[in-house]
Amino acid sequence: MYLINLTGMLRVSKEGELQGLDLHEHGISAYPEYVISTPVGSPATEPKPATVPPHGRRRFAVVVEGVSPAAVATAWESACQPNGQGSSPDFLAVYPNMTTVSGNRFRFRGGDADQVRASLERLLRTYPPLKAANVRVEAMA
Repeated sequence: MYLINLTGMLRVSKEGELQGLDLHEHGISAYPEYVISTPVGSPATEPKPATVPPHGRRRFAVVVEGVSPAAVATAWESACQPNGQGSSPDFLAVYPNMTTVSGNRFRFRGGDADQVRASLERLLRTYPPLKAANVRVEAMA
């Protein structure tokens, strides 16, 4: 018969997690060929959830109304394809801060919301079924 100790903790300390389990628990580096650029156990800042945008940036969404999600997906897929002439200025204004696309909603983690909306609208309007679409900015908390 086996006994299980249910009174003990099954987690390492916060410092152990930040240091890395390989060093904290085993005393050796799992990847000795890589150089750690910061002192072990002293991160520059406390890690934040991915839902928190970088300092000074605000989250927003650009919503495309009046057309089907399939038409928006086709237009966006077309805009993302290489054309041999490099990326358009409108694509370069939209893509760097975009996080996700879900249906008719494009989510962003920074950038000028009005400029991004205008650039995305120009990109999508090159696809004929989207010529009559309404494109608006929606603030996110």
